[in-house]
Amino acid sequence: MCLRGLDQEQAGLEGLQASQQKTAEQLLANASSQAQRIASGIKALAEPDIREAFAIANRRADAVWQHFDRLIQRHPPALLPIEAPLNLPGPPDHAVR
Repeated sequence: MCLRGLDQEQAGLEGLQASQQKTAEQLLANASSQAQRIASGIKALAEPDIREAFAIANRRADAVWQHFDRLIQRHPPALLPIEAPLNLPGPPDHAVR
């Protein structure tokens, strides 16, 4: 969503309940801040040294992920990291929902 889209969303806040409007305003403020950061980053990529550094970092990150994928294929974990907390015992009176 570009900054113009955020302006359009801001205009659509009328008619919301007060709590909804406050939440929507916070979300739109966060989105605006992130959109400005992205725009600044895109503008910075016009600089050849920055663009090259970004490309090098992307290639390196891709190599790391490829290595991680190969490692996982050879030695699959018993649980994915996100699943591990699901298997921890809770307090005795903890009801499963």
